Amino acid sequence: MKRSGQADEVIEFVKGDTKLASDVNTKYALIKETERPKHLPAGIVQLIMNEGYKDFSVHWHTQLWKKKDGKSAGNGYGVQVGKQWYWYDSWLKVVRDHCKANAKDYGKA
Repeated sequence: MKRSGQADEVIEFVKGDTKLASDVNTKYALIKETERPKHLPAGIVQLIMNEGYKDFSVHWHTQLWKKKDGKSAGNGYGVQVGKQWYWYDSWLKVVRDHCKANAKDYGKA
C-alpha cells in the first residue's frame, strides 16, 4: 500500500567516471545545465526606475534587502560570486511588489 508523501522512485546522481557509476544499473536522461539570470544591485535599481519608480535608489534597495534578510542563503534570492553579490529574478519580484505597494514613496502615483 502506498502512502502519501512516499516516493515511487529515488534517483541518485553520481559522476560518470567513478567505479560506482560503472557498477550500477543505468537509466539515461538528458539534464540541461542552466544558469539563472543574475542582476547587480544597480541593475535592479535601473529596472525599477524604468518602471516609473523614479525615487527608488541603491539606498532604498539596500534598506529593503536588509529588512527582508535578502542575502540569507535559505531564501534563494541571490548568490555571491567572488566578492560581488548578484540578485536572481525572484528578488526582482520582491522589489517590484514592494515598490507597487509603496508607489507614492518612490515617485509613482
